[in-house]
Amino acid sequence: RACSNCAARRGALVPTRAPCGSAAIVAAPTSTSRTSSRGSTAAIAMPAPGQGAIGIECRGVLRQAQDDRAIRVSALLAAIDHGPSRAAVMAERALLAALGGTCHSPVAVLTTAADGMLILRAALFSPDGAERCDGEARFAPGDDRAPAALAPDLLARAPFAITVHFTGPNSPPA
Repeated sequence: RACSNCAARRGALVPTRAPCGSAAIVAAPTSTSRTSSRGSTAAIAMPAPGQGAIGIECRGVLRQAQDDRAIRVSALLAAIDHGPSRAAVMAERALLAALGGTCHSPVAVLTTAADGMLILRAALFSPDGAERCDGEARFAPGDDRAPAALAPDLLARAPFAITVHFTGPNSPPA
């Protein structure tokens, strides 16, 4: 079943048509506000993992084909790919997976870039927000091991009121 958080994210997307007639999805300003490095959104609160990012996938069959259509589609996708955003989202997803979290999990993550490195800041919460456990990791883009290594550290330091909501290593038995 779809969660309300996912439904809210879908609500921030605006279907539209490009002048050539192709379908497109454009992010509403509210879903992209966290990406501003000069804005105050990141200073006030961290978003959910991957929140505000839009991913576009190419079917595996098309990706593997070498015909003209596949090459054109691959070129179009490469032109709109933003490597730093992709690296940040992949790091956030690696952390969430290592935590054993879902879109319902009380976790916040913000990944920023500085000097060619990614800085991932994460916080785990009790559902009532009374308890919080913070952590940070610095690593090279594309290094999925570093965000995943942060998960057991966070879970080892977090109180039971937090760890009970995760299924990763160091979580209490269900």
